[in-house]
Amino acid sequence: MSVAQRLLNERYSRSLTCIDTEFTDMPADSGGREAADGLREAFEEIQAEGATQAGAGDTAKVGTGQRSLARHNLKEWRKSLARTANVEARKTAGFNADFPAPHDENDDELLTKSRAVAAKAVDKKAVFTKRGLEESYVISGGALVAAFETAFGATNTALSHRGAATGGKASAYQRAAEFFEDLDIYIRNKYRDQPDKINAWNIASHLERSSAKKNGGNEGGENNPPPTA
Repeated sequence: MSVAQRLLNERYSRSLTCIDTEFTDMPADSGGREAADGLREAFEEIQAEGATQAGAGDTAKVGTGQRSLARHNLKEWRKSLARTANVEARKTAGFNADFPAPHDENDDELLTKSRAVAAKAVDKKAVFTKRGLEESYVISGGALVAAFETAFGATNTALSHRGAATGGKASAYQRAAEFFEDLDIYIRNKYRDQPDKINAWNIASHLERSSAKKNGGNEGGENNPPPTA
């Protein structure tokens, strides 16, 4: 959450509390009550989408770590087979062609080529075990490929969810800003002769200025949301 978003959240929270405590006499069928209900709904969505975004971000971080480990393990397995196959190729010409080292392969290429290597390794396991590799390690390629593919998919899914939550939160902030403007003008018109209520609203609805804005930056107008990316 950015500083600007935090300040907006605090403003909306204070404003809604003020409505519940200081404006209980606001007519239920009024434009002010409609705006207050809209603001409350949008603010609840902001909070919900924020929680989803944070959770997806945490999941993506964990998934990225798992993917890195799975990628490393798969590449090390490929390298071990490639080194051994190169030695065997001195006796059996072309043997190493089916067991290339994973040089300059992107993730999709790594998956595709490793599946092929895994199948060949099972067929030629006797050659590799004769040269000192454990049979369980030689034939583990399928499991290593599956582990990398699973971690890859989980990370992409989490990032997709995070992106969707980010878009949903931006939309909710925009709607909240519009409802807030409607509510603000209603209160200032309806209660213009009640200074105590106007004062309470001014205190609650005031938007604190971030340090960047205090130092001359511009993060949006008084009632307009700042960037929400």
